[in-house]
Amino acid sequence: MADQIRNLVVLDDFDNTRLIATSSIIEVLSKLNIKYHIYDIDSLTNEEIYFFMQQFIEIILSLYDSKKIILNKVQLKNEYYENNEKKYIDESILVYRRKKTIEKMEKIFVNLIPDCKILETKYEPILDINHRLGGPHPGHFEEIYYKYKMELLDRLIKGQETEEVNENYEKEYDTSIKLIRNKKITTKRC
Repeated sequence: MADQIRNLVVLDDFDNTRLIATSSIIEVLSKLNIKYHIYDIDSLTNEEIYFFMQQFIEIILSLYDSKKIILNKVQLKNEYYENNEKKYIDESILVYRRKKTIEKMEKIFVNLIPDCKILETKYEPILDINHRLGGPHPGHFEEIYYKYKMELLDRLIKGQETEEVNENYEKEYDTSIKLIRNKKITTKRC
């Protein structure tokens, strides 16, 4: 759902074509001299969001059994540590500003597919201030968090309990958190 809260690029000569408004897509369109305009999703009403989510769900359900669908809940974090100092990301980053829209979409998703499985961690993510995509960012996490979430996903798929995964994560967290908090930013910021 996090990628679905980006603005849309509408191609002027192909009104039925919509692309996610990333900087790379806009750059390519500009280089190709393709005319477009940006559709700001903040202008969508609740009814329109529900309508688009229904269309999305219809496509998914035409391809997959509802019991085999997993909603990967978006978990964001706005605090991080640099050189053992707690810092915060402001709401200038798009995904964080639109957190409520993501939550609204997830709620609609679960209401329309009530028997889907939900992947959500017990523990909050830890931001990686030197993530390969730049950092700090509310959706770029430390390796231990990705490992933890993948182990939870594996258990969810297999229908197994997750208590052991949570216990293992607690141990790894306890041994890693001091090093993580003492990191210094070495990558460019998003």
